[in-house]
Amino acid sequence: MRCRANVLTCKRLSCRLIHRFQHFSVSLALCAAILVAASAVAAQPACPRQAADVRIELNVPAPSIDNTLPQPALQSLAGMQHHGGRTLGLYRTEFQVSVTAQLAQHEARDEVCIAVDRVTVRISMPLRTIYIVRARQPGSCAYESVLAHERKHQAADDGILAEQIPRLRIEIADALAELPPRHSVPTHKAADASARLSALISSIVKRSASVLFAARAARQAEVDNPQEYRRVRAACG
Repeated sequence: MRCRANVLTCKRLSCRLIHRFQHFSVSLALCAAILVAASAVAAQPACPRQAADVRIELNVPAPSIDNTLPQPALQSLAGMQHHGGRTLGLYRTEFQVSVTAQLAQHEARDEVCIAVDRVTVRISMPLRTIYIVRARQPGSCAYESVLAHERKHQAADDGILAEQIPRLRIEIADALAELPPRHSVPTHKAADASARLSALISSIVKRSASVLFAARAARQAEVDNPQEYRRVRAACG
């Protein structure tokens, strides 16, 4: 897609990965929107280095609670083999990571330097719901015991994001700083150079986000253990 907004040129590239786990699904939607601002500098074979501004934006609301589904419907939502077909509660999310990269394009006669100006990574959960089977009503011990378990999945997500977001920002910034020095290119090759740089940015963010996904999956798996299931079963005598 190409669009014009004042003096800015916008090019959008996208790709999508989907990760599914026992309690939740995770999607990585990487979309690099390249905003190229032009300015004049003296012609030179090697472009000046500049540190990219890397920002992480988080939009993860507290989960809603759904107590309306009978067990067969909840089982269908969770997967027929989940908990051996005896699902009583479910923590379900859609986890999205998107990135917008702003590239600065400095023109010098018939050549241009293209550099990373800003990278914004957005982490969101547009879907985040705790389901508790309808047969277990609020206020009952049976309801509260299942809710307490699903809250542990919620806490696992909150904890891993608090731990991983600083790492994510630093890792992406360091990877961008380690990119080879960029050289000026003829003006007619600017679009190709921007596309190559945006592909590098996408690759860097995908690699760092994959570490986040793996850490999240491991943390969530720790919640579902035999001791925890015994606790839930014994909670109400």
